[in-house]
Amino acid sequence: MKIIGHHKQLAYFETLQKNNTLHHAYLFVGLEHVGKTTLAKQIIANIFEVPLEKLAIHPDFLELERVDEDGKLKRDITVEHIQAVLRKASRSPIAGKYNIVLIPDAEKMNAYAANSLLKTLEEPATPTLFFLLTNNEEKILETIKSRVQTLAIAPIPQAQLLLELKECFSQNTNIEEIAATSRGLSGLALEWLQNPEAFDFYKKECERFFSLFNKPFFEKLALVEPLFGDKKAHIEGREELIAILHIWQECLHSPQLSSSTVVALYDIIVETIERLGKNIHPRLLLENLLLSIP
Repeated sequence: MKIIGHHKQLAYFETLQKNNTLHHAYLFVGLEHVGKTTLAKQIIANIFEVPLEKLAIHPDFLELERVDEDGKLKRDITVEHIQAVLRKASRSPIAGKYNIVLIPDAEKMNAYAANSLLKTLEEPATPTLFFLLTNNEEKILETIKSRVQTLAIAPIPQAQLLLELKECFSQNTNIEEIAATSRGLSGLALEWLQNPEAFDFYKKECERFFSLFNKPFFEKLALVEPLFGDKKAHIEGREELIAILHIWQECLHSPQLSSSTVVALYDIIVETIERLGKNIHPRLLLENLLLSIP
């Protein structure tokens, strides 16, 4: 897949590799769907000198997966997750100069996991590069941040995003709508172009959000009731609800909302997302949020 935007970062790492000045650990900070994961994987593929499509099978590439032994998504990155990937990284590289570890959602490391990683960042046992990705830099330990190089991954200007998307998806009739709606988040735009159902889902959630305004509380409850009907695993259900709340958060950019409403709802949505990561009942949290919607 062609990388959309982020050309400066790609060129920067090409220079580092050429000059043999790669740092041992990087932290990519940016909004969800800004393209951090695809960018990091392309950089890693370039370091290994393999096509991006073959990165997953490279013997020296290690991506941390936040799942348990049964393959179910875990709420946190645990010390067991970190130790498992570090054990693999402790062996000598098989096909090149480095083992390279990718840690998505690094803000989800619990305290034990973060401290376990910190020890390795302080004294790496083998030639290993680390790429940590986060959309919430504040949740990364300061001691970890002091040992990595941080790069801010910004949204792509809309004109540039539209131009590059047209080069890749010239036959798609929704490109202009998607480029405008994605607000420079290339990962989101690509997902929508490749999966029209996901774009339809986004628009329906936006419609649900705006339909909540100026309604009595019992009607608001009826509108969100379908969000609790899924029988998925507990953690997966929370993750899906968090994704929906992120859509609602993006809806706050609409000019039809007053600045005071935006400020008030932004804070309560952020708080709800954070508390969903804890053992607080989702229905109670969402009901509290509904009370704040005028």
